[in-house]
Amino acid sequence: MSRGDLEGAINEIIFYALFSFLSKMMKELQRVAYLKVGQVAFVEISEHTFTHVLTLSFQWHLKKKMGTVMRAMNR
Repeated sequence: MSRGDLEGAINEIIFYALFSFLSKMMKELQRVAYLKVGQVAFVEISEHTFTHVLTLSFQWHLKKKMGTVMRAMNR
């Protein structure tokens, strides 16, 4: 702008704003894609953990406190 190139300065500002917007948009798209992956992983791990607990012996269930088991499953 000090050289009087107002058009060039405006173009640079527009490019900066455009690339800033595109960067934020790509991050949001990435977040949406990973949301689905996270949900599927959570369901698979939950099902595996629940099945494992159900297959444990009756004696194991009698020895453990249910609150401890539930807390471990939630983590």
